[in-house]
Amino acid sequence: MLDTAGDTLAHLMGDQSASRFQERSQSMEDDHEVVDNETYLIEMEIDRNWQIPREKLEITGEKLGGGEFGIVYKGFYLRRDDSKLPVAVKTLRDSSKQADRLALISEMETLIWVGRHPNIVTLVGACTFEEPLCVAVEFVPGGSLDKLLRKSRVQRCREQEQPSYANIRSRLTERQLLRIASDIANGMQHLESKLASHTLTY
Repeated sequence: MLDTAGDTLAHLMGDQSASRFQERSQSMEDDHEVVDNETYLIEMEIDRNWQIPREKLEITGEKLGGGEFGIVYKGFYLRRDDSKLPVAVKTLRDSSKQADRLALISEMETLIWVGRHPNIVTLVGACTFEEPLCVAVEFVPGGSLDKLLRKSRVQRCREQEQPSYANIRSRLTERQLLRIASDIANGMQHLESKLASHTLTY
């Protein structure tokens, strides 16, 4: 049973892996290498410790959304080259219970397991050794896909509505919709491959 979030992180990442990531990070700092955010996120996944220093995480007052137990704010993660990586920061409400805390940790564990993929939101890191618990994920400027698709729907007049099934019309072009469908399929294929490899280990 998980007693604290810190225990979870210690279990997920061994000292040896964390040491390799720190050496890699120091090497990049020495070389003054500057890369784009996409490349940076890919490199962050290699032999890394998912615990990030709280001083490197800036949480703004801009609320992006919320759920039953948590609130999501826009924030920034301070990269090694001192540039800022936009992130969405998931935090717990003040009234949250231990079960809510474990649910957020479980979500973090799932993101670690999924890994980096261009069509899936990526985990940037977490602050779990001190309160408040924060989980930072890749910031998606357009918001969630389901909200985008719902917002693009063409509203039908009441007198035109049919009791039977009718296709939903969208303001998006066919090319845009096909691209979205292709991206979803690629993301699902990645998840399926992770599940398949996980099954083979048992």
